[in-house]
Amino acid sequence: MTSRPIESVPNDDPRLQALARLLGIVDRLREPDGCPWDLEQTLESMAPHLLEEAYELVDALTTGDAETVGEIGDLLMNMCLLARIGQDEKRFSMADIATATSDKLVRRHPHVFGEDTAADSKEALRRWEAVKRTERKGDRDKSALAGVPRDLPALLRASRVGEKASRAGFDWPDAAGPLDKIEEELAELRSEIEDGTTPRRAQELGDVLFSLVNLARHLGIDAETALRRTIDRFAQRFRLVEEELGDRISSATLPELETAWQNAKAVSENRRISDDQPTLS
Repeated sequence: MTSRPIESVPNDDPRLQALARLLGIVDRLREPDGCPWDLEQTLESMAPHLLEEAYELVDALTTGDAETVGEIGDLLMNMCLLARIGQDEKRFSMADIATATSDKLVRRHPHVFGEDTAADSKEALRRWEAVKRTERKGDRDKSALAGVPRDLPALLRASRVGEKASRAGFDWPDAAGPLDKIEEELAELRSEIEDGTTPRRAQELGDVLFSLVNLARHLGIDAETALRRTIDRFAQRFRLVEEELGDRISSATLPELETAWQNAKAVSENRRISDDQPTLS
């Protein structure tokens, strides 16, 4: 089977024109008489701004925010600014970045740009990881887990580590495995809560959380997104409890708190059902 060749993008492609304009704007901002803030930035100083923009985009994607295009644009602008800073520091350029990324994409998709085939997304991921392993032959860290950043949010890092271990063949065949593991870890946590020390309790709690992430992965659920949505629901319901109890919330009895919580759940569920109902127009 012969793969489809890579086609050049025509010069009049509107994507190229829009990107060229954005690059021109960023270049202007970095000129000596450009924006003082942009001129002060370094690759290191941009790190927190990059994280903030990435999280704002994640929030827009998970909530269906109408500003998604704008948030993607903010992240793209940061990429362009990083490339220009790298050029000014004579470390790399946008051309270097685009070339290296294009080469990597072609290299890691032999089932698209080569003679290999991939029947489904799992096979495509296996081929991707196989190419990555050959690329890392000279690296000191040859583990299948190499490449997962330590600074990722803990739930996301746990999910990525679990995915990589699974691709290496270290995994349960179905969700029953992690379910059993959760029960096992909960029993160990209960034992440490009764008789253990704080460090041991923290370790066992971490084991429970990691097992829950593994279960989420087997169920096809993103643990980070699921927890974000649960936090949102809790915050919404807690505000309703505050509205119902007012200043009495700090002195309310457990039965009163439970009643107010159940009332809040009912209100929020009714709102959800109402929002899901189709409207006539």
